[in-house]
Amino acid sequence: MAYAAAPPVAPCCDFEPPPRSQLRRVASLPKGSAEHGAQIRMEIHINTGNGMDNKETLESWADGEIRRTLGRFSNDVRRIEVHLSDENSGAKGGADDKRCVIEAHVTHLPPVAVTHQASSMDEAFRGAEAKARRALDTVVGKLNERRDHTSIRTQQPDGL
Repeated sequence: MAYAAAPPVAPCCDFEPPPRSQLRRVASLPKGSAEHGAQIRMEIHINTGNGMDNKETLESWADGEIRRTLGRFSNDVRRIEVHLSDENSGAKGGADDKRCVIEAHVTHLPPVAVTHQASSMDEAFRGAEAKARRALDTVVGKLNERRDHTSIRTQQPDGL
């Protein structure tokens, strides 16, 4: 019995992949962790304000720090957005004019957002990062605690 070859399929649209610069970054876990080398699905987006100097350097530094400190939440967090801004656009000085907002999108829950203002971008970022770590510890801890409970309806009786 002979089979006829399937006709070639014409593309349905003119699809072109986005340029490499617009691809999303994917987080990785630190070396030595139990899940190192596993496929990680957490996306990290870094956004900087218009008045920021050295945007690319700042974005790569912030990306690395987020991967290092929040990478352990990668099983429960699908996306992290970091917004760095200078409230006075650099022209004016002032106390606490640098702002960092970190928004973490936890799977099946509302996003967790924290903000921190400081006199330098480093202090603002590190303050927001510490707040995000504590908030995610709480949210993910409660989520995992809820997952670990067994129902009395499915629990097997002892001694039977």
